[in-house]
Amino acid sequence: MSKYNVLFIFVDSVRTYYSDDDRGRLKIMDEFSKDSVECINVVTSAPSTFMSISAMMSGMPAYFLNRNYNDFIFNTNEFVSLPSVLKQNGYSLYNFWMAPISRVTMNGLLPCVPRKYWPKNFKHADWWSNSKINELVENTLSLIEHHKTPSFFFVNYNCREDEKTSDIVESNIQLFREYGYTKENTITILCSDHGYPDPNKETGNPSFYKLNNVGHDLVLTDDNIMIPFSIQYPGCDALKVRSTFSTLDIFPTIMDILSLGLDHQIHGKSMLPVIENNHLATKENNKRFHRCDSRLAFQKGKGTAIRNNEFKYIYYHDNFFGDLKEEFFDIQNDKLEEVNLIDCSDEKTEVMIDIFRNEFKKSEESAMSFQESYLLKEFNKRYADNFARMENVLIVDSAYFGFINSLVRIMTTINKKSNVFVLNLNEDSRLFDGKALIEINLDSNDINEKYISEIINTKEIQLIFFPTSLGKEKDYQLLNDIFKRLDLEVLLIDYNLSENKKIGFIQRVKKALRDIPFLIYEPLNLFKFLFRKLLRVFS
Repeated sequence: MSKYNVLFIFVDSVRTYYSDDDRGRLKIMDEFSKDSVECINVVTSAPSTFMSISAMMSGMPAYFLNRNYNDFIFNTNEFVSLPSVLKQNGYSLYNFWMAPISRVTMNGLLPCVPRKYWPKNFKHADWWSNSKINELVENTLSLIEHHKTPSFFFVNYNCREDEKTSDIVESNIQLFREYGYTKENTITILCSDHGYPDPNKETGNPSFYKLNNVGHDLVLTDDNIMIPFSIQYPGCDALKVRSTFSTLDIFPTIMDILSLGLDHQIHGKSMLPVIENNHLATKENNKRFHRCDSRLAFQKGKGTAIRNNEFKYIYYHDNFFGDLKEEFFDIQNDKLEEVNLIDCSDEKTEVMIDIFRNEFKKSEESAMSFQESYLLKEFNKRYADNFARMENVLIVDSAYFGFINSLVRIMTTINKKSNVFVLNLNEDSRLFDGKALIEINLDSNDINEKYISEIINTKEIQLIFFPTSLGKEKDYQLLNDIFKRLDLEVLLIDYNLSENKKIGFIQRVKKALRDIPFLIYEPLNLFKFLFRKLLRVFS
């Protein structure tokens, strides 16, 4: 094992090329690449920060790692990660996050440096600017012991509305060099988590977002899903590699440079053989397909892109672009992705479209199989004993229909004698694998206690599973209140099947408690935070 330090710098939302707005490529990226390996074509696993970073750190696709954004966690028991492997091998870890929500949400994967390293004027309630991040890094470096054990540093910047971003990142790299973290003993990565839609293109225009009711992270054009990426490590030569990679490949590449093996199977593959000009490895890499998802496994409005060196196929799962379901682009000859070839009658193009469709279907089946296996394991741990005694069970259609169908299949696998019904309030009955109880669409005002009571009594329902996600319980409060008055056994569950909740506000309280460790030294901010949360809980 080569115990090199690792310095991982990512700047949020930077495109691979220069542009007139604040999301264009940074000058420091060109300067850094002069003495590094620059990979020209790197596809992010997701154009959304938490999804992208967790995929980078684990070598696993974002759509494997979680099911729903509001319930986002990184399950350290299920997935291995770069920080966890390095920690097991004696590394000291130092992570620097700008946003309060990042410090909380990513705490299980990349916990922010402890408060003892924070300058006196730092507060968790604040968004730390790029210059503040440098102040925190400098303070931390002045306090820690250097080079006794190897170190891992993860530093987060943001290019938005800060014309000095490039200079700040450059000064940060120089600061690490001054503390002895040089090319001779440190792996340094400079990249972004995803790009950003170009305002000079139709899909980058704010009016496009408004017209189609989508956020930037739903756009799957190359300006949004390709990232700038350079890596510098001991002994590397400066070169540019044009073979296409995925951000999933970053983790195994670092492991390869460090000569560390992995006991867990991951999707990413080391870039090192291609970087070292292994012709067979390059040939094999050029055959690969790289997937990018705009949402997690059981979220509505998801789009999926399948990309290689030459073409890109996009599938829209929920028709949020109206009748547009598929797109296919020749990205070598149509770099702006202006000509959708999905209905092209050219024979060679049709063959390529079928190849990409099959790759999408294969990866989708693999993802759904993984999710159901994971949920089955979680269900068995938490609910199997209770469920095994039930003959008639009801699932409320309060979550994505794919998640509901997974629950139905899991329940019928565990107890084949059980009748599983779906109270379909939001979706057409034909979407469900279970026995949907409503054949026509009802307005929420039509759902009343008498109606629910008749359904429950007719089907002799004994147990109700009520899926929801953090912050969404109030959307179904009326129905939950009806269940309570009817004295029914209701299990309020999230997309992780991780909690058994009898009342909705407990979930919101538990989410709020995640911020407490960061605020206990800030009495005024802690009071304001708790006051706001209590208002939401009881409103």
